[in-house]
Amino acid sequence: MAIELPSDLIQAQHHADALHARVQALSAEYGRPTASGGWTPEQHAAWQEAWETWRSSVGPVQDRITEVAAELGEPRWQVEAELKRRVRHAGPDAGA
Repeated sequence: MAIELPSDLIQAQHHADALHARVQALSAEYGRPTASGGWTPEQHAAWQEAWETWRSSVGPVQDRITEVAAELGEPRWQVEAELKRRVRHAGPDAGA
């Protein structure tokens, strides 16, 4: 039986994943900060801002997972696993 997840939690995880993808994209675009020449101050600032934005989105998602697990009487790890499965590994219609 699948765990019923509230839409706000699914949306929050989608948002956090999109923010993390931005951090990864900047890292891929800029290369290693310790490579020859390194990053410019502008590149470092852009990456730092993206990283901080992503990190600030993770805590509320984790808190909401804990709340939902308690509400449903399910183990927290199962709620988190189902959320990530649904958001990251399912088809486009599985998010709701």
